[in-house]
Amino acid sequence: MKKHTKKLANNAIQLGMLLTLMPLSAAYASDRIVGCYKHELHSINADGSGFKRLTDYKVPGHAPTCKSPSQTADQSEIFWSYDPEFHGGMSLFKFNGKNDKDVVRLTPKPRKKDAGTWDSSVSPNGKYSTFAADRNGQWQIYKITTASKKIENISQTNTDAAYAKWSPDNKQIVYAEFGKDEVAKLYIMNADGSHKHALVADGNVNKSPAWSPNGKTIAYTVHNGRKAQLWTINLATKQKQLVTKDVEQYSSVSWSKNSDRLVYIAGNKRLSIINVDGSGKTTVGNKTGFYEPFWH
Repeated sequence: MKKHTKKLANNAIQLGMLLTLMPLSAAYASDRIVGCYKHELHSINADGSGFKRLTDYKVPGHAPTCKSPSQTADQSEIFWSYDPEFHGGMSLFKFNGKNDKDVVRLTPKPRKKDAGTWDSSVSPNGKYSTFAADRNGQWQIYKITTASKKIENISQTNTDAAYAKWSPDNKQIVYAEFGKDEVAKLYIMNADGSHKHALVADGNVNKSPAWSPNGKTIAYTVHNGRKAQLWTINLATKQKQLVTKDVEQYSSVSWSKNSDRLVYIAGNKRLSIINVDGSGKTTVGNKTGFYEPFWH
């Protein structure tokens, strides 16, 4: 786990405090994908049209770092992380998609890189967000209440944990635990950290899970060195299915609203969409370097 998070931290670039958000009303339409490109939030239609930048950081001497964007189920708020004070010092922010001046900081300046808010994910109802941080010598999953900004450790493991994602009913969280041999298992726990149980424990490096909107399936990536594959697991039958072997090693995964398609980054670093059965792969747009997409 530490080598994966170190890679993330080394890729983070310090940025300034001033933030200007571009108007969102024209940028947001149905079946759009939002993610990071050149360290800023961008959106694009699923058919590859309408590529738009959503954030614009204009501070001389500073470059923005966009990380881990996610949104509420009603699409009213987008949460994401960036590092305004120092290189890799990630903090959690949110803004209202209908008000381009409404930016709220949820976590303060971290004392070190690893203590920042990595791999953040907002709950569908917007009341909470999870994130991963190493605040006491171990990477753990923390939950912040967005109204009070109260933070609590909900994973409480003796191994590293990260990559948490919420169930569509806000009641459960799927995440990855990393053993000393870097094997990663997927677990599910209640939103308060109770009733933890293994979901995928097959000796592989399994991470970047994503819960389907219909609640029936979880998609995740399986890693072998610099190569990755995209799989799904049916929560009722526990049947696993390979979707594609062509996945960029640091790709995240996100579901379409009707749970029949997945968006991810392919091995050629291009934004891609594929049917959940592995058919109909398409490349979205002509940009390379788009990362951490989610279906808006």
